[in-house]
Amino acid sequence: MKNKLSIVGLVCAATMLLTSCLKDDAITDYTDQSIKPVVLVPNGNWPSTQAAAPIALDFSSTPYEVRVYARVSWSKPLGKALEVTFKEDDAAITNFNTKFGSNWVKMNTSAYSIPAFKVTIPADQNEAYIPVQIFPDKVDLTKFNMLAFTMTDASGEAIAVNFQTILVPILIKNIYEANYNISGYFFHPSSPRSIGGTKYFSTINGNRVQGQLGDLGGWTFRVDISGSGALTNFEGTGTTATTVVNGFMTADNPGGVVFPGPAFPGTAPWVHSTYNNSYNAATKSFFIHYGYNAAAGTSQNDFTRQMYEKWTRQ
Repeated sequence: MKNKLSIVGLVCAATMLLTSCLKDDAITDYTDQSIKPVVLVPNGNWPSTQAAAPIALDFSSTPYEVRVYARVSWSKPLGKALEVTFKEDDAAITNFNTKFGSNWVKMNTSAYSIPAFKVTIPADQNEAYIPVQIFPDKVDLTKFNMLAFTMTDASGEAIAVNFQTILVPILIKNIYEANYNISGYFFHPSSPRSIGGTKYFSTINGNRVQGQLGDLGGWTFRVDISGSGALTNFEGTGTTATTVVNGFMTADNPGGVVFPGPAFPGTAPWVHSTYNNSYNAATKSFFIHYGYNAAAGTSQNDFTRQMYEKWTRQ
């Protein structure tokens, strides 16, 4: 069964609540008979003084349904049907980025489908919605993706200009994206040290992640996680990491690099048989052994920096 994500519920449940979900909601239903019906997007969130909170979806081939609502706001349902028209609003995304200094882009068209941009609110009912299907496994994860919808017509009825547009930022996470507690050791010719603290694996695709390399700010690496738990396709990323030879290690100090101690690679607990570039699904732990050479070199035999790290999911 397809998961159904109502914009009404999801946006209100997000960590950063939108203006329309705060306790001091704008009044959107009127009892004064002198006020004419108004048609609106009940969770319209643009324009706003607060940035829209993203909807976080798991990386999956199962589509998610996002509902774009239209509602009649009046003292009672109308006795006639209303056809409400929406459009995709790229300008709203641009204006949002300008206001908040962000870089969201319209989601790639292969990652979602819309059955129609018109929806009919039946007579004597208050609302209806357009079901938008999101395909998480088709989203371009190299970008910050957003959808924007603006109501343009309501069969001649007045449209609430402050509840006319809704922005839907979408973030996709694979099953490995999370904070991890780190323990390990950084073997270095002049500054050997323990490694600790917290690191974060972010999603590259369904089975690939990016995390911090060693304890070096700005240095990152990417790896694939196979179904068996093996880590493959190491790639150093970041400005500095791409300028040096780096990668997985398959043995303890295979080139016999001299380190000052007191710890040494290949001496327990820092042994490749434990830190064997693998993922343990039961404990949600990564055991990673990798290195790099800051000077000349072509292989792991030349790695003068060697790291043994255990990543345990928080």
